[in-house]
Amino acid sequence: MIKLALRGARANLGRLILTLISVVLGVAFVSGSFVLADSLRSIFDQVSEDAFAGVDAQVRGIENDMNSTDGEIPRFDDQVISAIAELPEARYTEGGLFSFERAYTIDSNGEVVRPTGPPVFTGSWGGPSPVSSFRILDGEPPIGQQVVIDPVQAERGGFEVGQEITVSLPSGEPEVFTLSGTIDFGEGGTGGAFFIMFDLPTAQRVLGLPGQVDSVVVAAADGVSPEELVTAISEVLPDNLEAVTGEVVIGEQKEDFGSFINIFGNVLLGFAIVVLFVSTFIINNTFATLVGQRTRMFGLMRSIGASSKQIMQMVFIEAGSIGLAASGLGLVGGLGVASALKQLFSSAGGEFPEGPLEIRTRTIIVVAIVGMGVTLASAILPALRASRVTPLEAFRTGGKTARPLTVRIAAGSAVLLPGLILMAIGMFGNPGGTAATLACIGIGGALTFIGVSMLSAMFAGVVAGFIGQ
Repeated sequence: MIKLALRGARANLGRLILTLISVVLGVAFVSGSFVLADSLRSIFDQVSEDAFAGVDAQVRGIENDMNSTDGEIPRFDDQVISAIAELPEARYTEGGLFSFERAYTIDSNGEVVRPTGPPVFTGSWGGPSPVSSFRILDGEPPIGQQVVIDPVQAERGGFEVGQEITVSLPSGEPEVFTLSGTIDFGEGGTGGAFFIMFDLPTAQRVLGLPGQVDSVVVAAADGVSPEELVTAISEVLPDNLEAVTGEVVIGEQKEDFGSFINIFGNVLLGFAIVVLFVSTFIINNTFATLVGQRTRMFGLMRSIGASSKQIMQMVFIEAGSIGLAASGLGLVGGLGVASALKQLFSSAGGEFPEGPLEIRTRTIIVVAIVGMGVTLASAILPALRASRVTPLEAFRTGGKTARPLTVRIAAGSAVLLPGLILMAIGMFGNPGGTAATLACIGIGGALTFIGVSMLSAMFAGVVAGFIGQ
């Protein structure tokens, strides 16, 4: 039965290849969503660990809510820095100030240098030090009327280390600073974000927050554990502040990044589900057609002793071979989908974090289950129909007249054309915001896929003839 099933699949390659393509597309989007989400999660987990690699404890406001109504982290008096530094358990103490209120550099033409997508971070320079992952790429740390920025911003603005540049402050007032250096973050770069950083006193002045910080990071003295350091710090803190270990901060950062990545991955999975949903109809239609075409063959097999169960197994083997091939091709295609999404993000003006694409064992298992499961489930009704063929069917003549394709072609074209237009608007136009862009691409992709599946009958004969040559 296995040989007969594989021979039957080979004899109907034209229809089965179109079915294979539909399943591969759905599986590829499932695979790509997992690959991209897992890759992003690994990258940002590493970013979180790099950011607080040397931090044994962090002091912060108890109302440390990044989603507060004013969009800012609670600030507190920087005098707490000296109180912590006097503790014998503390080896190194550093205060920091960060703001969502943006500053911008201005190039020689008077144009504002902006990132296309990623944010701009304004704050105090925190490195190089035992508790900071910022590093100087070129030049020196900022002192007084000096500033450091990231290399991408420097290149776009045509800035060179040592020259005077104009910075538009959060207040809207321009001010001239000397560019003392360019900076990088950890091992993975800045991820496309712009950094404009000053020493702490200057950052406090330009942000309009004199004597204020929003965090204090501390490195423990030799032989002191992070927990012991936190206990010692807590004894000198006012009631509105708290001390936590570096591990706690890293865990919170990973959780915050993970929440965003989950949303991103779910959007991709939603599109994959739409594609797979359409694929089930294509698979069902294909196998129903194949069963109808081979009714006499099944009847002949029944007349020479084949059981209903064996006929059903034959159809399932054909479907399983398609599902297995689709799973393998879809897994590889997922890498292509993930790479294409990275390129699409970059072409839109963003900068995707650098890092390898990651295929986890979970992804391989899910892809295999989805590819095989969708194909086999869609072939259940055709397989049951084949199993009910009686031996008398082998001796019947004539058959059903094929339906004309005119109506199907018209309907397929009516669905395909709007789908292509929506996809073009989403990818190359400006529909207005990320949500509108994703909606255009998602709905357009689904309509395109449905339209192509409706028109697939036009190409089945051509493909079959080409393969048969």
